[in-house]
Amino acid sequence: AVWVADLTTRRLIYSNPRLAEIWEKPVEILKTSYDEWVEMIHPDDLEYYKIQIKAIETENNSLIEYRIVVGSITKWVCDNIQLSNEGDSPGRILISTLYDTTKRKEAEQELKKSEETYRYLYDNNPNPILIFDLETLKFLAINNTAIYTYGYSREEFLTMTINQVVSPEHHEIIPEHIKAKIINFRDEKYWRHVLKNGLAIWTDVAIHRMIYDGRKAELMIISDVTKKVEAHEELARREQLFASLINSQTHYVMRLDIEGHMTYVNPCFLEKFGYSQEDLLGQNFKTITLPEDFKKCEEVLKKCIDHPRRIFPLTHYKVDSSGNIFWTTWEFAGVANQENKTFEIQGFGRDISEDKKIKEDLEANEVNLDALINNTDNLIWSIDKGYQLISANKSFRYYIMKSLGVQLDIGDSVLFRELGDDMARKWKVRYDKALAGKKYTLIHELDPGLSDSRKAE
Repeated sequence: AVWVADLTTRRLIYSNPRLAEIWEKPVEILKTSYDEWVEMIHPDDLEYYKIQIKAIETENNSLIEYRIVVGSITKWVCDNIQLSNEGDSPGRILISTLYDTTKRKEAEQELKKSEETYRYLYDNNPNPILIFDLETLKFLAINNTAIYTYGYSREEFLTMTINQVVSPEHHEIIPEHIKAKIINFRDEKYWRHVLKNGLAIWTDVAIHRMIYDGRKAELMIISDVTKKVEAHEELARREQLFASLINSQTHYVMRLDIEGHMTYVNPCFLEKFGYSQEDLLGQNFKTITLPEDFKKCEEVLKKCIDHPRRIFPLTHYKVDSSGNIFWTTWEFAGVANQENKTFEIQGFGRDISEDKKIKEDLEANEVNLDALINNTDNLIWSIDKGYQLISANKSFRYYIMKSLGVQLDIGDSVLFRELGDDMARKWKVRYDKALAGKKYTLIHELDPGLSDSRKAE
């Protein structure tokens, strides 16, 4: 809009139709009184407007941006006013070109609001955000979370490059990464970053190429996935361990449903017992178990169902495809779902038939040896380095009771007080020689001073 006004008469001399459109009033009314115009200026901008108009008298021109109130609507206008020295009233005529800047102003306000929102989201994003120069690799901006996570101050960050937070093992791929023509992408590989305290973390990086303060830059949104990586590594280790157990040549692996039907049996078990997967899968465990072991097997399965993840031992007989019986020992545990309810039972076992046979043979030998030791007139006993009794046969116990009146117990000292000091010292010397590894024979007077005294070797 173009308008001309006389400061002396405070009247509008001229205006084109556009002024009436902006003010939403007929030109005739606007021409009636300059005050009609001023009254439409927003109250918050009125004083500013008057000051600027007053200044025109000395500065000859002014660019004024202010608001006008048209009904219930507020508009922004920009007045480019000049003081004219021509005409009948030199120095009192104002000539202006006026623009409706409402849309531009609203766009600026929206932009400012958007920038404030994005600045808030940037500064307070729960993930670290780093912006660095693609040419110098120096950091241009960092958010508050990055400062907290990495341990550097904002001032320290702004003196550093991306190489100083990326682990050295990734330095060689940074130039290739910089050269890549990308706009937005998420790196499929995890990067290791190093914190100020020297601790390394694994990161998942989302990247956006941008222009920042006139510089080609890259914005990186960092997610700390250290726990996730460690969990994957632990899972891989466990899977490897489980696979080694599954394929073990010495341990059996069996899985059952909660009804006791076999859902998996490993190759080691199949080879040992002469079955195939088809023979056993879907069959109840009782098909390869002796009837006398049914009850204790069912008790263990019930414990696994009632107490998931706890381990319960079970030793019982298994029957192979030819009817041969093997003594086996197992550890069973219930596998639970997210509701902590057992949906499967898993067991690891091994054949202990040979161990059991050896143990039974040892027990039989011990019985035979004990019978031999206790059915002889010879005195047989053993002691430890503290001269305490470890074992003694019946003849030795009888002799000590008869000759010294001492009732022997395992762990008692064999340097009996009843022997007297001299005899006790003699026996101590004899014991020390034997305990030192020397084998020797001595002739000893039994029952000194008694009428039935004998000599012993």
